[in-house]
Amino acid sequence: MKDEIDRHCYIILNNDMVSDGIKYEIGKIYKIPEENEKCFLRIFFGIDELNESITFNNFNQDRKLFEIKILNFVSKRPVNFKIIRECNYKEVSKREPTLFRHNIDFNEVILAVKLNDEKILDKMLKLYLKDCRTSTYGKILIKSNINEYHKKLLDSNLLLIKRMFSLFTNRNKILDVLIKTEDREIAVNIIEKGINKYLDFYNKNYFNDDFILGKVLRQGRKKDIDSFLNSEMKEDCELNEQVVRTGIDKYLNYAIDYPMLYNSVIDVGRKKDLDHILKNKDDDFNYFIARQGFDEHLDIISKTSKDKENLEEVLKHERECDLWLKAKLERDE
Repeated sequence: MKDEIDRHCYIILNNDMVSDGIKYEIGKIYKIPEENEKCFLRIFFGIDELNESITFNNFNQDRKLFEIKILNFVSKRPVNFKIIRECNYKEVSKREPTLFRHNIDFNEVILAVKLNDEKILDKMLKLYLKDCRTSTYGKILIKSNINEYHKKLLDSNLLLIKRMFSLFTNRNKILDVLIKTEDREIAVNIIEKGINKYLDFYNKNYFNDDFILGKVLRQGRKKDIDSFLNSEMKEDCELNEQVVRTGIDKYLNYAIDYPMLYNSVIDVGRKKDLDHILKNKDDDFNYFIARQGFDEHLDIISKTSKDKENLEEVLKHERECDLWLKAKLERDE
């Protein structure tokens, strides 16, 4: 057992050291939940485990490798661990795996991601151009920000590679090229970056494309939304829903007068809007209002709703004052 505890063990975290809502810190001790509990980051027992998947758990420039120490085991299951340090990547890259051999091993990925090793990046480029499904290689090459690899990838003129670029680069020179490709996935990826220059482009050139326009409106720029609301397309319900979901008060105030938009208004969850909708006494909306969890609304729905699904949604908030309702539903079954 001592050998297992002393073995080099690792975890992979994003650059903010956050996983499943937990903010990790070097030097702190963390308990490992039972297998049937909530999701938990994976512990890798040595380089061989890091190397067993060709995707390497999506290790790339947005992620970091940390060395940890298992503090104790119970029935051969690790119970808790301490984060020792962010790995010395030069050191880790020299630890050759012994059990698995792939086109590219994890120690080589370390060299490419953290040390921009051109020999490994060249190897990744060759493999990625041969089979674009290995998206991890594409992301690493794009995020290397090395012009040579960017040029070779774009010269391939493959749609999958263009889509990868639209996701992982903010370089204006490249995005200027990508917007000329008529592909909705590329358009959405660029729009969601929220860069004014490209929002202007898509609003101007795709105003009659409901799907693309909806994505532009969702970015919440006043000039785009006001232009839409003053156009002949303002009656389009789905586009109005995109405007509502920006959560901007001005447009929520506008939407509250249109019952066809209530589902979107409820999703935003502004309390005064929920108050207004609840007063209409339309049980069809109560389920979604209950999901928002305002006590005042739960009190009203628990006493007035006749719909079992609405009442069960109230109970999901586990309030002591609703124990009577739980007992009532159990009696009615």
